Amino acid sequence: GHLFVKRYTFQPGVRYPDMNANVQIYTDGDILELETLGPLVILEPGEDVEHVEEWYLFDHIPQPAGEKDVIEYVLPTVLSIP
Repeated sequence: GHLFVKRYTFQPGVRYPDMNANVQIYTDGDILELETLGPLVILEPGEDVEHVEEWYLFDHIPQPAGEKDVIEYVLPTVLSIP
């Protein structure tokens, strides 16, 4: 009955770690890990970098049984995020 949405900014044309991946997903019977990655950068002493994720959790979203349910329940919720 919940929908978790994670958003971040993808930067086209730059290099990402792990075979140029900007997202990594791992799952087994107990967990789901969804990790976003920032681009590779070289930092000089005193410099920093920031990778921002926006997390949203929605209640009362039925678990989709197929594409029709995604279109009816999930898509409108995701598109409502400002």
